Amino acid sequence: KNLISYLLYIFKFNKTSIISLAINFIILIYAVLCFLNDTLNKSVTLTLLVLPLIDIFWQCYGSFSDFKSYFFKKYQTYGKKYDIDYEKILKEQDWEIENIHNGVVAYKNDISHCIRNNNFECTIDRQATQKTNSYIKVNFDALLPFLYIHYKDVMKNGKKFTNDKKLCLVGEINPDKRIRLCKGYYYNTYLTNKIFTVKLFSDEAPDIYPPYSCQNNSLNLPYEYFSNEIGVSTLAITSDGYLFFQRQGSRADNSTGLIVPSGSGSADWKDYQDGYTFNDIILFATNRELSEEAVFGRKKNNKVIIKSKLIGMFRWLNLGAKPEFVSISILNITLSQISPQESEQRKTLAEEDCFKIIKDDKTLNELELEKCWPIAEQPNCSVPLSMNLKFLHQYIIEDKEDFYSFINSNINN
Repeated sequence: KNLISYLLYIFKFNKTSIISLAINFIILIYAVLCFLNDTLNKSVTLTLLVLPLIDIFWQCYGSFSDFKSYFFKKYQTYGKKYDIDYEKILKEQDWEIENIHNGVVAYKNDISHCIRNNNFECTIDRQATQKTNSYIKVNFDALLPFLYIHYKDVMKNGKKFTNDKKLCLVGEINPDKRIRLCKGYYYNTYLTNKIFTVKLFSDEAPDIYPPYSCQNNSLNLPYEYFSNEIGVSTLAITSDGYLFFQRQGSRADNSTGLIVPSGSGSADWKDYQDGYTFNDIILFATNRELSEEAVFGRKKNNKVIIKSKLIGMFRWLNLGAKPEFVSISILNITLSQISPQESEQRKTLAEEDCFKIIKDDKTLNELELEKCWPIAEQPNCSVPLSMNLKFLHQYIIEDKEDFYSFINSNINN
């Protein structure tokens, strides 16, 4: 699946070469048939055989020569470690910018309050998809090395890297306007958001940077040509009162080896449904990811996720201001019934990642909950988990009554 996705994506942005190759192959097949049936004189047949072969060879050689500079010189990816003036890039004063062990994020408290307390209408912006595709097509020669090197790495490590259709956020969230969404693709996200702070380096050749990167402080993020695939994550509480995290396995493409939320991933294009509000769509995507990664979704005729609630939103700055939405979820199964998805998570939950925050009498165990907050400061804590804990802590401090109401009304059910 990785190989098919990779080849189809390259073909998509090299239509001229594909059409030319197809025409040459048709001519070549015609020449072979003429040679076998002796329908044309030998000189014409020979010409029809030789010319397409020369052109096919030349195109293949040209493609190979484009690859050789980073194929043979053993380029590797490297994430930027130097300080970046994100305040200058964002060009706004009301962003809270925070450095986390594994990334840099920005958030606005008013946006988190809005999505927690309001249900937004949304609409599809088809021009946004075209802008991203146009940007990639124009810069494809400069972007292809990044795609190739990452594809080679994931294939070497047995990871998944397919070009799935994704749901993306267009622009900022404005409480007075409909939220704009668009169709995107995972490879588009990789070639825009995910390589924002990446360079390719080799001891044998100059470093390679993406066309638009963190080096360009004139960018006003969120950049309109970036894919801005929507990330979703949630902290889930089981029916026996446990808040649990997961450990990302070695085969996952993101946050490998780190502690992650109960469920995390990204919104798929199929999560969008006409007539549904933005909040409903995000929570549907969140519940799907939680169900897939905890594997309890296989249980039939059983509503496992009682309810989820959006509690925050942030932008992952070193991923090109990729938007991420944070939730909490209530389950009606016990901790022992959780079975992590083996393809991306560790096979079993770690004891130190499970916290009984709801007592048997359905009251909040604040002493146990207090043990969760320091995890956000650990080096092996992923960015999504760190922000999940931050928003949950903030939600409890700012609106403890609403939090208690959400917990009690669903746990007791």
